[in-house]
Amino acid sequence: MAALVLSACTEAHVPHVGKRAAAPAPASGVTLTTPTQAAADAGRGVPTPAELLTWQETDLDLHPAGKATPMPLTDAQVAKLDGAESRWARLSGPARDRLRARGFVVVPAPSPLTAPMRFGVFYKELADDNVPYVITLDALTGLAHAAFSRALAEAEDRELAPALGTMLSQLDLRLTAEERGARSDLILPYAMAHGVIAVARALADASYPLPPDLAPVVEAERQRVVAHAAAAESLLTGSMLDYAGFAPRGALEEKDARAGLYRALAWLSHAPFLVLARSEAEGARISVSEARAQTRAALLVARLFDAEVDKEIAKSWATVARVAAFVGGASDDLSPPELSQIALAAGLDVRNAAAIENVVLIDRVRKAAARAHVTRIYDGAGGIVASRAGDFSVDAPFPAASLSMRVVGARAPADAAVLQALVAPRLGHLEAGAAADGGAPRPQRRTLPSGLDVAGWLGSGEAREASRVAGDEAYEGYVATRNALLARRTEAHDDSAARHASLYRSGLDVVSTYLTSSAADGSQPYASTGAWRDRKIEVALNLWTVLRHDSVAFARRSLGQEAAPAVRPSSARGFVEVHPEAIGKLLSLVRQTKTGLARLSSVPKDAPGQRVLAEVETLLTGCLRVALREANDEPLGGDDAALLASLPSRLDLLDARLSRSGEADVPLIVDVHIDVEGARVLEEATGPIDDLYLVVREPGSGRLVLAVGASSAHYEFAQPAALRLTDEAWRARLRAGSAPPRQGFSLAYVADGR
Repeated sequence: MAALVLSACTEAHVPHVGKRAAAPAPASGVTLTTPTQAAADAGRGVPTPAELLTWQETDLDLHPAGKATPMPLTDAQVAKLDGAESRWARLSGPARDRLRARGFVVVPAPSPLTAPMRFGVFYKELADDNVPYVITLDALTGLAHAAFSRALAEAEDRELAPALGTMLSQLDLRLTAEERGARSDLILPYAMAHGVIAVARALADASYPLPPDLAPVVEAERQRVVAHAAAAESLLTGSMLDYAGFAPRGALEEKDARAGLYRALAWLSHAPFLVLARSEAEGARISVSEARAQTRAALLVARLFDAEVDKEIAKSWATVARVAAFVGGASDDLSPPELSQIALAAGLDVRNAAAIENVVLIDRVRKAAARAHVTRIYDGAGGIVASRAGDFSVDAPFPAASLSMRVVGARAPADAAVLQALVAPRLGHLEAGAAADGGAPRPQRRTLPSGLDVAGWLGSGEAREASRVAGDEAYEGYVATRNALLARRTEAHDDSAARHASLYRSGLDVVSTYLTSSAADGSQPYASTGAWRDRKIEVALNLWTVLRHDSVAFARRSLGQEAAPAVRPSSARGFVEVHPEAIGKLLSLVRQTKTGLARLSSVPKDAPGQRVLAEVETLLTGCLRVALREANDEPLGGDDAALLASLPSRLDLLDARLSRSGEADVPLIVDVHIDVEGARVLEEATGPIDDLYLVVREPGSGRLVLAVGASSAHYEFAQPAALRLTDEAWRARLRAGSAPPRQGFSLAYVADGR
């Protein structure tokens, strides 16, 4: 199927890049076995920047004093102070009924969208109308998003981009020099290795002069990436590549200045050098000769990351790897240094390029790599193995055929592995006659997972019930696999170092903490209701969506300087959503980000993103103090009251500082899983700001007060893989009134209030 070969290359140099070869008989003794997940975890060999990941639990002086309030509430029990009276008068009958029955109700934003799309604007309008307001976890998630995304943008500009540029230019120089004298067995591997690096350089820098012998194929690959076309065989290696995966994400648009860096890093994370052949691993697509060629190409690249071979490349790669591991954790793929270590243990010293010609050693390295490492996420490369009949354990070896080395491997967070484990071919077919509640038809194979899988895995029994109602438990193996994943997570939960081994893992800990009941739940009327626990699924899924969104490198704009007026305190009464444990974790995550970046990067403390980080830390610290006072039923002190009075204005000013980058706008979207066969992705998105009407207990007085806070809807839907949505495309869809329906679990607490 690979129509383009290096026609401009001389036959003496690169005869068959991208061309299929006939499959020879399997080499004796090369049939490979697959390691268990535990063995794979133990041997991943990924750099762990432990010195960057200082995690400190936030101290919580929590001794709840509130008493449960019987439901339903009566109108006489709830004080409607100041501007809340007019808000109550405008509420519809059904909305009032839900508020009385549950202590809260969510009133959706109008559609087509005309409501505020920034938390600061939302709260400033409430304060201006003298409406009592409550700072929700939705709004605090927005604060954390601002801090996390802006600080990482500066680290990318100052550390990641220069290191990536140095690494690529030096690799290009070394491969250009080395391939000139290559012997026959290394001509094709050198072309593959150099071609992969040249594509990355061409994507990052439009002025890069393409290597003459590789120019046609490199340019063709570059065009496929920019067009984010459908999945196809790579013209360089013959491996399958999901070119749709290079579509812009997040705040990034096609013509943004950072698009080149985004695509270059995405290319290095996706373009595989495959290790296994179809005669060696079920589901693999390439022949033994192709697997040997790609392994040789991988080793030719990997050897250059050894400091004894090239100090500059080794240093720049270490910077790229440290940033990637700090943010996202371990790579899903063999890293160049990891492959070099495996090769050395197998008797092949990659520092000697001539040793890479030895076919016996190459086969030995491939066999050793398969024993040492297993991938968890399938992105279309290499093929995929169907589970053995009746084997639905999480250690089933379905990813084995995808084993590869990538220059900067994509991350493999635990939640992504959960999503991969809960779809076909891991799962079996739908039980005969099974359907979701309401008789909705279900596909015979579960090819796309759901965010509910993640929420259930992170501890929400309500999310697991929602999955049952949706019909997911009717797939063969779903319950067994989910339970195994739950058991594994429970066993690992006490390992604090593992839970905070990257910013992303710490973020998952925040989500899990919010889904867990708070010790302060009894202090508020709404907190112990089933409907509130359902709403927590939505808030948690939004927090997870923001976490996934902000972890995509170079998918955000740089932050410009913005002048801002002084803070203006409000006279409206203020409250904070009472979940001190989750707020404390969010604060610890911001502090972990701050401490780690100070050790990782050269970003000055007075840089714009660092100032946002410091401001958000201050606001979260104050909100935690207020939440603790509310939980403990203690009157607010002067400092806490002053903080609450200033919050609407400070949120609005933060919005102004972020307006150029677009990060202040609330609706965000990110794809979290790909169905390669169906060419679809699962999109998770946050919605516009809804009105959350909440009956809160005033600390100290015990009075029940009607307040209004920000609540964002969560959306989940499938999208063609080549048409992944950016934030702006998603916002345009919302403005046009074409949002998909909300998820079923939200029906218990959402009511049209107008």
